[in-house]
Amino acid sequence: DLSFNELHKVNPTSFKYLSRLQYLNLASNHLTCISEGSFNSTPSLKHLELNNNDIACMVEHMSGGFYILSNLLKLGLAFNKITSVNQFAFIGLNNLIELDLNGNDIKAIEESAFSSMSLKKLHMNTTRLSCDCELAWLPMWLQTSSVELLQAYCAYPEAVNGRKLVSLSPQQFLCTVNERPKPVIREGPKSIDSLSGTKVELKCSAYSSSNSTLNFKWRRNNDDIAPVHSFVTNNTSFLTIPEVTLGDGGRYQCIVSNEFGTTYSSKANITVIVLPIMIKSPGNITVKAGSTARLECAAAGEPTPQVSWQKDGGTEFPAAQERRMHVMPTDDVFFIINTKPADSGLYSCIARNPAGTVVANATLTVLEPPSFKRKLENIQTQLGKSVVFECMVTGWPKPKLSWTKDGTPLKSSFRHFFTADDQLLVIMDVRLSDEGTYECEIVNPLGVEKETSRLTVVSGYGNTVDNITGLIIITVVCCAVGTSCIWVIIIYHTRKRLKNEEQIKGIFMNGFHLDNKSEHSTSSKDSGTGDSTKRSNDDLRAEPSTFVQEYEGEQRTVVEIQLLPLLNTFTRSDDVTQQEINNHTLPNSVDNEITRNNHDRCQQV
Repeated sequence: DLSFNELHKVNPTSFKYLSRLQYLNLASNHLTCISEGSFNSTPSLKHLELNNNDIACMVEHMSGGFYILSNLLKLGLAFNKITSVNQFAFIGLNNLIELDLNGNDIKAIEESAFSSMSLKKLHMNTTRLSCDCELAWLPMWLQTSSVELLQAYCAYPEAVNGRKLVSLSPQQFLCTVNERPKPVIREGPKSIDSLSGTKVELKCSAYSSSNSTLNFKWRRNNDDIAPVHSFVTNNTSFLTIPEVTLGDGGRYQCIVSNEFGTTYSSKANITVIVLPIMIKSPGNITVKAGSTARLECAAAGEPTPQVSWQKDGGTEFPAAQERRMHVMPTDDVFFIINTKPADSGLYSCIARNPAGTVVANATLTVLEPPSFKRKLENIQTQLGKSVVFECMVTGWPKPKLSWTKDGTPLKSSFRHFFTADDQLLVIMDVRLSDEGTYECEIVNPLGVEKETSRLTVVSGYGNTVDNITGLIIITVVCCAVGTSCIWVIIIYHTRKRLKNEEQIKGIFMNGFHLDNKSEHSTSSKDSGTGDSTKRSNDDLRAEPSTFVQEYEGEQRTVVEIQLLPLLNTFTRSDDVTQQEINNHTLPNSVDNEITRNNHDRCQQV
């Protein structure tokens, strides 16, 4: 029993851990509203008393405020300044059998507002009912549910003013076209996001077909707002907040009432946004390579700012790519483990929300001892050539580099000069005086390192062992290749000549036609005369010989050549002249197929 106390509000945690509670009396307090979900922790309630408070909003506008109380049997809401009952006010009270609404000037009841309950007793002694067509459903529901409602009287329309609700016939619940005596909201407040410190204004406009005065009231989070912050003109109310603060954020609602009823606007949200403020800012830090760097950053604002990091204006971090970066959201710390010189740079902590963005910068410096990327190597060169000594270094701060020759500092000259931040030493037109030991020394606050290189200068005409060996190898190879080529040419021409000679010999042998008797035998005798079958020089006639020469080529050509036998001695006669011999014509020549002997000559005589 919590009756007769100074309670102003009930929230969802008010009755936590009271799940077995069956009776609760909150009557005669100063409750103005009960937040949604306030009874979620008391599902076993069977009897709830809320009489003599100011919680009209739970019945007039809130939907499902008692939804969880399915076991409730009796509900007391007497004297709560209720003027209307919305359709979903009692949804979920399936087992409720008694409802007390006495002491409220109820003017309107939306259709089916009582249908979800198992009512047997309904107490409602209002005399302000608007008995128009919108209330015609109530008498019919009373008849079907067997619930008695003897103390409800009508006030509107004028024709039924003062009459009992249950005494009216269905035909008497009438509505006039375009007649709306109950307030109607034309324009309700709109949700808005506002920067802290700026002016905010909400507007609510309503009308009514009656001449009854419209009364405006504003609520924030179901609590009434003092009228001093609002004013009304032409049935329009303005709620003004000159400089909105974070505490002004919430849900605002406009309530318009007259003698015929009350109307609620939809709720509008005022979201106050506050520019982020750095509550922890990172500072400049210097660490040695391989250690851990710690950057701290935190910001406050409304809504809560999102904090992010950038390095040198970008979102790519060498540490993140190598999984060396860790962010601890619980303590607002940003870690880089096993730091490297590449991690050095400007780090920006960025806090951002809808109100704006703030940035805090810090410089991280990672110190690294000086070191050489690779060692210097000894160099051997010839007179007049150019040489380059490479002394590539790392370290942070960037090492200071110096060169010496045989312990003496080197200076730039027309033959000696430095490039790439002194990391390259170039010597042009090398001379014998340049020979010696060159040293590169690097220094930064964490240490000193040195590297040396020996330069050897040799004569431009001198032959080294490597050069002589190379020349010998090249000479031997050239001789072998040349000899092979000569032998290939000789073999080719020899074979070609032998082939041609064999062809010519064969053709000559085929071109001569001899008689059946040998002319080469000096002992051969003619059978008739006993003379030699060999022809005498007097009778010897030159016989032409023919041979065919075939030339090989892409197109094979056959040439027939006629040759005259060479006569060593012959007797000049009238029949043969020198001119004929020169012209190769022999008048007495016979065909190659005829064979002459002494018998033939005797017959001619």
